Amino acid sequence: MIDVTSTTVQTRLQNQFENIIVKWHLEKGVRDGRVHASSILADDFCLREMVLSIFFKKTLEYKYPSLLRKLKYGWEIHEVWQEALTHNMSEEALEDYLQLIELAYPGIAENTMDEYRRVRNWRSQFVIDGCLAIEVEKTHHEWVKKWDLSFTPDAITEHFMFKQWLKFVVEIKGYRPEVYEQALKDRWNCPEYLKAVQQCNLYMHLTGIHQGIILFENKATQDFKLWTIKYDQAMAEPYIIRLDQVADHKAIYRDQYLMPVKLNVCTSLKSERAKKCAMAKACFEKPEGRQKMKR
Repeated sequence: MIDVTSTTVQTRLQNQFENIIVKWHLEKGVRDGRVHASSILADDFCLREMVLSIFFKKTLEYKYPSLLRKLKYGWEIHEVWQEALTHNMSEEALEDYLQLIELAYPGIAENTMDEYRRVRNWRSQFVIDGCLAIEVEKTHHEWVKKWDLSFTPDAITEHFMFKQWLKFVVEIKGYRPEVYEQALKDRWNCPEYLKAVQQCNLYMHLTGIHQGIILFENKATQDFKLWTIKYDQAMAEPYIIRLDQVADHKAIYRDQYLMPVKLNVCTSLKSERAKKCAMAKACFEKPEGRQKMKR
């Protein structure tokens, strides 16, 4: 008879549950063939990693199931907001909404109706209570050929107020209560808020949309708070320089087969930075051993 309360059984079950999370994540796959904008923002940015990711396949062993669970909960917060934003209003609800606009702003509804329909038909947009969700992560995937770059804003929305439509890039973040409360009290001294602003600002640069929304959700209570920001060219400039460096070194590799040097902290595959790098295997492998991307 097996004692299901024994330490041995509990340990094996713990490992099996952790493996479930790891397997789920591996089945999602990794982005191949392009640099993702979020990588450009990394504090431990590695030029070599970026160039390798353009030419060679990524491999990554996930050894931290607890981190993967945290990431999954973060994704689920995104999915809740994105599903709400992409909830398609019925034509009847759309007509009702436009009638409310006409009552509030006589004479504007007729043109607004035409614009609504044009936008919905041409750009597959969705309307919900004065908010027009132009794009969300599930359907939006942008390629910037100059830099071999992909970027995926959480959402791009338009909002009807003050007799006009205001367009925003939306960045959604879910955090534990202490981070959320810190952002509420003093967001400009909250590292997580500042990182969200940097990411949203880069997406504003890439889209040409110069207003942004930072939405923070408390993971414990689902309370949320949003702030609006304006595009800051000076803030985006360091990351544009990084993108230009990637483009330059991509050309160097194509012409001369020379890669940027490794980070000093990466002395082996067992280095902490290398352990979380999707290009670590290709980085330490001899050139002939790297798996090339199919173009």
